[in-house]
Amino acid sequence: MSRSCRFRRVGRWTRLAAFAALASTTGLVALTAPAAAAATTPEGIWYTDEHDSIIKVHPCADGNDKFCGSIVWLKDPTESDGSPKVDKLNPDASKRGNPMVGSEILVGMIEDGDHWKGHAYNPEDGKLYDITFKVKTGKELNDTADLRGCVLRFLCKTSTFTRAGEVPGGEPTLASTGMKKKNKKSAHQ
Repeated sequence: MSRSCRFRRVGRWTRLAAFAALASTTGLVALTAPAAAAATTPEGIWYTDEHDSIIKVHPCADGNDKFCGSIVWLKDPTESDGSPKVDKLNPDASKRGNPMVGSEILVGMIEDGDHWKGHAYNPEDGKLYDITFKVKTGKELNDTADLRGCVLRFLCKTSTFTRAGEVPGGEPTLASTGMKKKNKKSAHQ
């Protein structure tokens, strides 16, 4: 009998049994496969990659398990004339006078595997971009996150955010004006 004939006579059940034995010893059995890791929540306050602004990521107002993010601090919150920086490139003309501090720039982030996906508004060009936001785990102890923004799904840029312990200057509204908390009463009189 030729060598090729010897192996042709192996029955279907023998092949299935051999595959089952191989699968169970190599971890290929579906029941023991680890589940996909859930995304670490993006909630918190984050310095942008240049440390020139802080974004507060919070549950969106619609309450649908989505996260949004607003600017709560700018390193340079005012124009050269002392007026607050505004969203002058917003495509919605009615929003062009809105202060940058308080502007929502991360929109509708939903969990997608080990990261969050949604949209980011870039006030530097007035455009909305598709993004992913992934909190790094492990050595970094959830203190950094990568925000990846893309145009046409192939022109992408990644920025690394760093968790902020607090907003410089205290409350976001005070930080935007450069006022200290103790002067709050006099500013409203």
